[in-house]
Amino acid sequence: MSLPSADEILEMPAGAELDALIARWVMGERTTTPPYSTDLLAAWSVLERVFSIRSDAGFPRFEIAIAPRGGPHGDNWVCQLTWDEIDRGYSKRRTMRAVAPDPPLAISRGCLAALLSAP
Repeated sequence: MSLPSADEILEMPAGAELDALIARWVMGERTTTPPYSTDLLAAWSVLERVFSIRSDAGFPRFEIAIAPRGGPHGDNWVCQLTWDEIDRGYSKRRTMRAVAPDPPLAISRGCLAALLSAP
């Protein structure tokens, strides 16, 4: 399974391919693949895992926001992850925003893309 770019991840539909990428690259699982992109409980476990990975790596300013329907993105949900990176001694603010028709897909896309984009 090749690793797609962050832009490709942000466009992926819910389903087995996205779930398998999350299982491997976020959760560290090789055998089981819960329905991360379609089940809110499974997606929430991805959110918790990404937050713990980033916190353990020394990124104290790793923030996650989930916005409900009816916001500036119409009928969609938004998962926005924001973190600080240190580049040549300077702090740089990075943001990954995923928009999807439901929370599990927004969380799945955003977490996977953010984790693979961050150092």
